[in-house]
Amino acid sequence: MAFASGLMVVGFVMLAYPVNNMAIFLFLAFFSIGFGSINPLRGSFLRKYFGMRYFGKLLGIAMGISSVGGIIGPTLTGFIYDLSGTYQLVWLGFAVSLVVAVILIMNMSQNYSDGS
Repeated sequence: MAFASGLMVVGFVMLAYPVNNMAIFLFLAFFSIGFGSINPLRGSFLRKYFGMRYFGKLLGIAMGISSVGGIIGPTLTGFIYDLSGTYQLVWLGFAVSLVVAVILIMNMSQNYSDGS
């Protein structure tokens, strides 16, 4: 999951600083592989680190947070674009938040008691 998020970071940085049209294609390659990998990995990640006892609740919370992000993200992105006139701040902000996520994921320990 950390690797998939790392691919998305590379994609967002390339999108923030497109030196030529190839940067856009590289963004598409890195971001789409990373983003497409996260959803299937979410279930196995929750199972590995939290067990099956609360799997349904945690998956529901994770999907709920993703849905709220899907609502707020585009609106906030448009607002930031209206204020700054560029999307660069947004792409870099997404990249920084993903770097924080990668650091948190890499520091997680597998301490659970699987009561299922």
